[in-house]
Amino acid sequence: MEARREHRERFNLIDRISDQGQAMLPMFAGFPRKNQYLVTGALFMRGLQTLQGAILMAERVMILEARTLVRSCYETLFYLGASVMDPDFSQRIGLDHLARMEGLSRAHAKWSDMEDVADLKTAIDVMKEGHPKGKELRIVEVAEAADMRMRYDAFYKGLSNDSAHPSLMSLRSAWDMDEASSTVRGLQWGPGPLAPDRIDDTLELIALVGIDLMDQANILLKSDKVMEAIKPLSDEYLVLHKASHPDSN
Repeated sequence: MEARREHRERFNLIDRISDQGQAMLPMFAGFPRKNQYLVTGALFMRGLQTLQGAILMAERVMILEARTLVRSCYETLFYLGASVMDPDFSQRIGLDHLARMEGLSRAHAKWSDMEDVADLKTAIDVMKEGHPKGKELRIVEVAEAADMRMRYDAFYKGLSNDSAHPSLMSLRSAWDMDEASSTVRGLQWGPGPLAPDRIDDTLELIALVGIDLMDQANILLKSDKVMEAIKPLSDEYLVLHKASHPDSN
């Protein structure tokens, strides 16, 4: 595809990051079936698959969609980091699930028939055994539990505003703009004309979150081989990022 030809170096990097992440998945199979390993493995798989979806969108120059998926990668990364740091983090996920199900039950009670409401209440009562009350997890709390507040502030919030939420910034990508007069001529859809640096920035974000996902997973895997494989990918990311951001530290 044209995007891959024009941004060959960055696509090559994120493809190799995806391949390395895929190679790490079987390593989780050797761990005992304890909550920390099961949850962390599932989070890593989720993050990797979402990253691969972002790559597919980026090669089609669907940058808004790619960046929305990168935001989801960061959300999963925060959960992954918290799960690695706290062996009991799965309990907080369970209490969050319970709180959300209780909220869902209250919402459904307004619109569902009595039988459906009763069935949902029964299911929630079973979940509540030993945990009388759920507690919802906010994503910023998860980021802080993972010691990733900087990633939350620097990347997650920005991606929320410029892509994931229907904000003025994200809506602007659907407008056919006359840049000279800053007026809207109409609507455009599908892959639109984008400045090359916008695509480069998105590809670099994909690379960075992919490296972060592997780094966090390897805290649990403790593999020297994985560490050796990640380092050249990280070094290459830094070189490419510096090339597109010469004034950055």
